[in-house]
Amino acid sequence: MINLDIGVFKKGMTFENSFNSHNQIDGVCDLLNVSQKRLSEILGVSEGSVNRWHSNPIKIPLSMQKHLSLLAEAHLLRESNEKYDLFFKLFNKLSEGIKG
Repeated sequence: MINLDIGVFKKGMTFENSFNSHNQIDGVCDLLNVSQKRLSEILGVSEGSVNRWHSNPIKIPLSMQKHLSLLAEAHLLRESNEKYDLFFKLFNKLSEGIKG
């Protein structure tokens, strides 16, 4: 389980249990900053499928729910890694400045 604290998700809410209070298609599109058409390309499904899932989230197959969850998790991990890398670079620069 992953915790999303950005976009349309409430802090501490898992992606899986956000289905009851938010549309997961909107959530993933917002998180990835993509259109429903682009999401359909990423998922390898027709745009019509994504449109149907958007209209009726209960009909999203479990395997696709997991796929959406993994997409969100991968995106958040990349963002976290980028922030960590930036922090580490800044920390090293500061450390060099203190030594020099």
